[in-house]
Amino acid sequence: DDEGRVVTNYHVIAGVLASIPPGRRANEVAKVTIQTDDGSRTFGASLVGASKEKDLVVLQINAPKELLKPVTLGTSEGAKVGQAVFAIGNPFGFDHTLTTGVISGLNRTIQTQAGSFVTGAIQCDAAINPGNSGGLLLDANGRLVGVNTAIFTPTGSSAGVGFAIPVDTVKNIVPQLIKNGQVILPSLNIVFGDAAIMRDLKIQLGSGALAHGFVGESK
Repeated sequence: DDEGRVVTNYHVIAGVLASIPPGRRANEVAKVTIQTDDGSRTFGASLVGASKEKDLVVLQINAPKELLKPVTLGTSEGAKVGQAVFAIGNPFGFDHTLTTGVISGLNRTIQTQAGSFVTGAIQCDAAINPGNSGGLLLDANGRLVGVNTAIFTPTGSSAGVGFAIPVDTVKNIVPQLIKNGQVILPSLNIVFGDAAIMRDLKIQLGSGALAHGFVGESK
């Protein structure tokens, strides 16, 4: 955005995050390069927030505002199979690579390199390879519709089955990462009674769940 916050995949910097001792913050977890009219400039990036479960992180760079040109956000709500999309990334280190394709599936559940499962993913046949993670998936009007995240392949390179986290998911998760540094999941904080308690109360096993108490406040 125009404040210098950058979104990418958690698994892109997972190795760096794993090396940070618990309870400590790293001043720099990545480097972000901005292409300018007269070349490029690289800035150190600090961590704002991270979610392994959603495979998303927010980084902060201290770049001059005149260099910051945020992508226009679209929506994934009306995405349709057959819709043209464009993937931008750095496959195999070849920066600013653009590939084209169409949306070939919606609402996929995928396992990311971070080991988490992401639901609602957009499937596309635009070539996505190692190095594309965290890159843009754009519609025909240049608006962001997803963040390229994973591929399904028997060889390690593109087989025409790529996946992106929908931009509507990103728009929901990123504000939480900026505000809290993490995603706070809802919880009823209910303590359920076990089989022994149910037998003591002469409640038939399998007839339902016994709410035995509450811990703290529900969220």
